[in-house]
Amino acid sequence: MASTSQNDTFVDDPVLRAKCTRLRAILPQIRGFNRYLALVSNANPTIELWDLFSLGVPLCYLFDLVAEGRGLTKIDQSEYDAEMLAESPERAKKHAIALFAMQIRSDAVARDIPGCEPFTVNELWDRDSTQGLNKAVQTVSTLIKHLPADVFDVPRRPSVMSTPFKLERYPESHRINVLRELVETERKYNSDLEVLQKYLVAVADCNLMDEETISLVFPNVDQLVEFQAQFLRALEGTVEQPWPEQRWGQAFLQAEEGFLTSYTSWFTNYTRGLDILQIKKPYLAGLDHLISSHETSAYVIRPVSRACKYPLLLDSLIKCLDPAQYPHFDELKAGKEAMKRILDELHARQIIAEKQETANLLRGRVADWKGHNPEHFGALLLNDIFVVTKSNVDREYHVFLFEKILLCCKEVFTRSASAGPTYSTANPHRTSPLTLKGRIFMNVVTAADLGPMERNEHSSHGYPVAYPLTVRWKPDEGIQSDSESLVLRCRTEDQAQRWKEKIAEKVRLGA
Repeated sequence: MASTSQNDTFVDDPVLRAKCTRLRAILPQIRGFNRYLALVSNANPTIELWDLFSLGVPLCYLFDLVAEGRGLTKIDQSEYDAEMLAESPERAKKHAIALFAMQIRSDAVARDIPGCEPFTVNELWDRDSTQGLNKAVQTVSTLIKHLPADVFDVPRRPSVMSTPFKLERYPESHRINVLRELVETERKYNSDLEVLQKYLVAVADCNLMDEETISLVFPNVDQLVEFQAQFLRALEGTVEQPWPEQRWGQAFLQAEEGFLTSYTSWFTNYTRGLDILQIKKPYLAGLDHLISSHETSAYVIRPVSRACKYPLLLDSLIKCLDPAQYPHFDELKAGKEAMKRILDELHARQIIAEKQETANLLRGRVADWKGHNPEHFGALLLNDIFVVTKSNVDREYHVFLFEKILLCCKEVFTRSASAGPTYSTANPHRTSPLTLKGRIFMNVVTAADLGPMERNEHSSHGYPVAYPLTVRWKPDEGIQSDSESLVLRCRTEDQAQRWKEKIAEKVRLGA
């Protein structure tokens, strides 16, 4: 063979992403919830909440907080059953989700907590459709609105998740609440950063991490503290002006370069930082008087979630203003667009950094490169796990598309083959050893053709649908054929289009 990620298409759904970003921003304020957030981490709030809700017990915990204040029957499933978890982690998680789902369907909840969207375990666990996640996000958002005020670690402030005002009747009230949330949460954020700054001094003084590790887990904290303090002063100075002179867009426009400079390291490093924290957590318990070792992950995530919340707050402000009555309306919209540009650029830099990290790890994951030099592959463009069909034989491979070459690798399992991953659960971010099974040099690739969707309900590979992407290339000398080909069976149309466009681009450029 001369050749052979489950890329998450839901990250491209802006509506779902906005809902998840808003929800992710409020969850850390709920008493005791950071212990669940510490179990998951992802730069994309949609993926992170999907992973979080799939644990099951965080859903049960939230429901019990609501039930306690409303006289409903509690689930009492906020901790894993240790025996069940040891025997079958998947079963334990699904059991907790099922208990939550049954309560949401009950007549009492339908009567006392309107707005919940019932869903099944399979709907939430199905990563081929966002239907279950959308229902879970709607249900959790509804439950949060019914939480008693005393379960919040900080006084609950009006948020973009709150029941919206009728703007035609209460524009001023809504505007005041949005601005109050913006400024007060900015003060709390600055306070948290200062706590983190003191925490890092203690970590260094106690020799719990070396300097290099600290800079990976908590990059440029001093710079971020200084920038955010300056930004807070700009917001506080704005709010002190008479309303017609409050130029909220200007504060964000003037800080655009500062946001990029201060936040790039957080966006590009924090996923690795969270992995390091999990390892270091037992050694950090001695500093619980500053930050609980169970909450350090939340502090790492905080700058990312805060940056993502700014455009949502500005959008909420824009919606309650009359352009004819607010003289700086266009400037405000420009400020929101600036924040969107910043986030787009930060996410782009994050993706580049993650691909570079994946490429660096790959060099050590493959023991035998069969004469190929990874230094000559060029930049990593895409990587994912596919069922690959060649000569009518299906095999599961981790496929890496570089500028110069496409690689097909097979994971080396240390357990029995029967316990190996399936196509529906394979993780493209594994770091286990790989065997190089095939390669195609991109300068001989001639086409990437996307075929019609296939349904595979009875397939042994465990994926319900596939979008076949056929990659064709000129065969090696001595092969009696006009061309060779293989098929990447993509899980979603978006994934197939992404791979097709990247391969087609290299064909056009002649690689």
